[in-house]
Amino acid sequence: MKPCSKPFSPSLGAWQAAQWCDMERTSAILLLAFGAAMCAISLALPPTGEIDGSVLMLFGQILVYAGSVFGVRIYIKDLMNQHKNPPK
Repeated sequence: MKPCSKPFSPSLGAWQAAQWCDMERTSAILLLAFGAAMCAISLALPPTGEIDGSVLMLFGQILVYAGSVFGVRIYIKDLMNQHKNPPK
């Protein structure tokens, strides 16, 4: 995976910033897998075929976290690129 373009803190070096970005991505992917597994397990538990509201709430929060890790970074990166290279 490519490291982030800029460290989050001026005190972080390039290597530490790359480690931080990999940690964010890994946590988002693991949480997505965990959320999907929780939904699948919830289908098998009694009452069979129903997913409890708390599981759906948990999965929704996981999706928001993963979306913020992936989506916000991409959006900000695109904005920075537009300012560096304005359309002609």
